[in-house]
Amino acid sequence: MGARLKGMSGDFDSSAVDPAALRASVSNKWNKYGAPVLPAWVADMDFSVAPPITRALREYHDQGFFGYGTPALAESLKHAYVNWWGTRHGLSVDPELTVILSVVLQAMDSVTLAFSEPGEGVLLLTPIYPPFLGVVEQQKRRLVEHRMVLSDGQYRVDVDALRALITVERPRILMLCNPHNPVGRVFSEGELRVLGELAVEFDMVILSDEIHADLVYAPNRHVSISALSPEIAARTITTTSTSKSFNLAGLRCALMSFGSEALKARFDAVIPAHLLGNASVPGILASVAAWTRGGPWLAECLVQLGRNRDLVKETLARELPMVGCVPIEATYLQLLDFSAFPLGPGETVSTRILDEALVAMNDGPTFGHGMESFARMNIATSPAVLTEILDRIVGWAQRVPHS
Repeated sequence: MGARLKGMSGDFDSSAVDPAALRASVSNKWNKYGAPVLPAWVADMDFSVAPPITRALREYHDQGFFGYGTPALAESLKHAYVNWWGTRHGLSVDPELTVILSVVLQAMDSVTLAFSEPGEGVLLLTPIYPPFLGVVEQQKRRLVEHRMVLSDGQYRVDVDALRALITVERPRILMLCNPHNPVGRVFSEGELRVLGELAVEFDMVILSDEIHADLVYAPNRHVSISALSPEIAARTITTTSTSKSFNLAGLRCALMSFGSEALKARFDAVIPAHLLGNASVPGILASVAAWTRGGPWLAECLVQLGRNRDLVKETLARELPMVGCVPIEATYLQLLDFSAFPLGPGETVSTRILDEALVAMNDGPTFGHGMESFARMNIATSPAVLTEILDRIVGWAQRVPHS
């Protein structure tokens, strides 16, 4: 079948993803379940990385030095981040208020420790990426959950219900995922302003995970909540990485930026810097290459992801109209609702599809309670592989009883 999909060479839309090669690699996505299962779960893309990233890593390898990097290397990462986010997303980032991490999850844990105590509330908009729920549970905080409602064909915040919830529960932290995983929402400026103003009114610190900000489909536009006003910025920590938009999760490089000196001072007073670790040298080099020279590759990638999104939407509308598929506005992760298919005690739809259709998707209940009939599909692969995944799901659904 050839190599994995290349970028900036006109073949993002080819069938060049080679499952055998991916299974022979160290890819957890392709090796967790093994053949003949097709993986559509963890947030990795099957596309080869942008050529500037490959060149940067090859040069690093050829130097033959794998020791500590210079302080200037870290500064180059902050500079690339500031320029990329300022140009693409209109977020003014102060490099002096930016901290380099290995992974975004370190920001979630450390912010929870720094700005809340055991038993205090953390507000989440659910369903949500499982580590958000895990941080609350593991650190013995109290989950304050606002379940988004499906309204006018999209998942939305019920503002009145949210205000009532906050008034009673008084959470200390709002953990926001924008763009949202797994529902694929790009929250509008108006929606974010409501959330930010509630945070100001009720004195909540905001952790805004914006790791999917570059994976937004037109005409939607990513807005950073910290960019809305100085009052909102003063209580917001924004965190991101190249790991999703440029497929670099294994290289371990992320950042968190504070919206005010006072907020960072409060954080630093509680969290020792060495607990946050640091990014790897290849991770920094790859991220700098991505944010300075990876724009053309990302543009091509988004075109193909948009086609894949449409393929999923059109196939399910035609073949399985009983499956809920709210089109994603961002990310390459599509939440699917199989509520029309009865489940037995203890069953989830993802485990049934894995066992009976040989397709691995993320399990609905990991995103929140009452999600047994939901599964999250990763669409970031070639049209050929994605078509086979859809064919297996359609075949399974046509064989089993449903309402």
